[in-house]
Amino acid sequence: MWSVFTDIVMLRAYDEREAELGRRGALSDRRIELRARFIATRDAENRTSVLDVGAGPAQDGSGFVDAGFGYLAIDLAHENGRRSRARGFDFTQASAPALALRTGSFDAGWSMSTLLHLDDTTAVRPSPSSLGCSFLARRACWPSGDTNARSSW
Repeated sequence: MWSVFTDIVMLRAYDEREAELGRRGALSDRRIELRARFIATRDAENRTSVLDVGAGPAQDGSGFVDAGFGYLAIDLAHENGRRSRARGFDFTQASAPALALRTGSFDAGWSMSTLLHLDDTTAVRPSPSSLGCSFLARRACWPSGDTNARSSW
């Protein structure tokens, strides 16, 4: 059963416990396929960097880095940061909406199995023109605000 968290403290405690227990299994074939499709758009849309929102232990990181992306993982859990850094990935422990990023600092945003845990009135609001891309990713990715220019994701 999925839970929606409206309290950031509760969400952080949940994420920390999940990370400590190491409950993350191998990535599913479907997730790997979706990541590959996402990466395949890179050349067509001239993307070079990706912000992984709710990255957990950065399981998708190697796929992005191996494809040549600049990569930053963000997650609430300190333990996920420890695991991400141990694998060589840049990591910032933060709440997605609270993360201070320069506008346009990333040209792609990735989030899997994260947005469903958040109350959209509290944290992220998906854009109709960019499925799964939060207001944070829109701010970081599209400084002009023209999300339709990159509506394929």
